[in-house]
Amino acid sequence: MKFFMKVFMPVVLSLGFIFSSVSAEEKTLVVYYSTTGNTKAVCELISKELGADLIEIKDLKNDPDSIKKAVSGGMMKMKKGGAPAGMKGKMPPMSKLVMDTDISPSNIDFSSYSRILIGSPIWMGKLAPAVNKFLDTNKLDNKKVVLLTTSNAAESRQRQETYKAVVKKSGADVAACYQIQVKNEQKANRSMEELLSEANGLVPAIKAAFRSELPLEKTLIVYYSRTGNTRAVCEALGQELSADIVEVKDLKNRMSTFGIIGGMLRTFLSMQTKIFPEKIDMTDYSNVILSAPIWAAKVRLPCVRPSI
Repeated sequence: MKFFMKVFMPVVLSLGFIFSSVSAEEKTLVVYYSTTGNTKAVCELISKELGADLIEIKDLKNDPDSIKKAVSGGMMKMKKGGAPAGMKGKMPPMSKLVMDTDISPSNIDFSSYSRILIGSPIWMGKLAPAVNKFLDTNKLDNKKVVLLTTSNAAESRQRQETYKAVVKKSGADVAACYQIQVKNEQKANRSMEELLSEANGLVPAIKAAFRSELPLEKTLIVYYSRTGNTRAVCEALGQELSADIVEVKDLKNRMSTFGIIGGMLRTFLSMQTKIFPEKIDMTDYSNVILSAPIWAAKVRLPCVRPSI
């Protein structure tokens, strides 16, 4: 992740500045809820870097220790709605969590703030109950909002869009959604130093999102990847740019020796190959990024070109 941030943050910044319009008079507020302390730590760092005011939301009905046990065990029995679909009978009552909770403070005066960052952990694929309550009881009309989530696993772009949709119901103009993954690929907890370093790396992108006075133009990333390296890079870049992503697949097997040789030969001779999808509708996009590996000293575009 650090490698991706170093390589692609300049790209993110340059795109952000294109749409930026700064107002020194605007004030920023960071509002967050934290169970284990991860969201608290990253929001405190970000608020300091933004020069923003900071408010912590307290959950008045859910006991912190019970929440930690439920979240760490990955099992929650909710008082409202029961177990998630497909999990009935598999979830011991480790903790009974109140989803329609009460919070403190319940109402916040946003009159002096034009920009708000909301920090929330993700529970069972949803924003924390305290954050949902905050959004239900506070109107964020005409406020530019950035959502920051912390979760054990990487959240898909589709999942992030559902979080943004929840925030938009409060009347907010959601400029961006960012996430910090608290566990590594081996599902072990990342160190606080790693989390804070990643949070610090997000600050320039958050500033750029807040500066945008107009909705950012939609960006599409189209890529081909054989080994997974290009895929990993494009997924990281797509998250930072809030871009849609389309993977182009070569219908020929390029993992075998003959497949690799055939692919390199086609690349060298600028020959096309059968791909999926063959056509991509780009009418809604003003910015398109193409990404492909280098084969035979040429960009592996035969897999991308027919779909454009």
